[in-house]
Amino acid sequence: MAAIHTQAEIIRSGEALALELGDDPRPWQIFEKLGKQGKFDRVKKIWEQHRAEQNDAPSHSEIVLPDDAEARIDAGLQALRASMQQLIARLIATQQEEWHRNLSLQQRDHQSEMEKLRGEKANLIQLVDELEKTIIELETKLARAEQPKPAAKPKGQPAARKSPNRAPAKTRQAPPPTASAKKGAPASSTTTD
Repeated sequence: MAAIHTQAEIIRSGEALALELGDDPRPWQIFEKLGKQGKFDRVKKIWEQHRAEQNDAPSHSEIVLPDDAEARIDAGLQALRASMQQLIARLIATQQEEWHRNLSLQQRDHQSEMEKLRGEKANLIQLVDELEKTIIELETKLARAEQPKPAAKPKGQPAARKSPNRAPAKTRQAPPPTASAKKGAPASSTTTD
C-alpha cells in the first residue's frame, strides 16, 4: 500500500507551518495541515527525524574561529574606524570651506548692494535738493505774480514827477523881459502914424 503523503511533502508542510507560527510546530498540527489523511504516527516519525537531523548540524554559534581571526577582525575594525574618521574630517573641512566661500560671496554681494544703495541715496539727495530749489523759485515767482500792480495811467495826462527835488521838464518859455518892459511899457513897440 502506497503512502498518501511523501516524506518531502510532510517536511515542506512542517516548515511552512513553522514559518506561519514563528515556532516549531507539533506533529498533530502538521497532520491537520495535511488534511488528517494518512497515519499520524508516520507524520510524527518523519517530522521528529527531520528535526533531529537539523539539531545534529552545527549551529552558527558553535563555529569556532581561528586564533588570529579575532585579531584580524579588530585590525579591520580599527582601519575602518580610522578611514571613517578621515572621511568625516574631510567632509567637515569641505563643508567649512564651502561655508566660508558662501560667506565671502554674501559679504561681497552685500558690499556691492550697499554701494549701489549709497549711489541711489546720493542721487535722491541731489534730486531733493533740485526739487527744493525749484520749489523756492516757483514760490518766488508766485509771490511776484500775486503782488498788486500799479494802477494804469490814463492817456493824455503827464506823468507824475518821480522826484520832488527835480526841476520840471523844460518847456518853451517867453523871452526874458527887457528894462522898459519892466516899467510897464511894451519892449518893442513901433507906432506908425
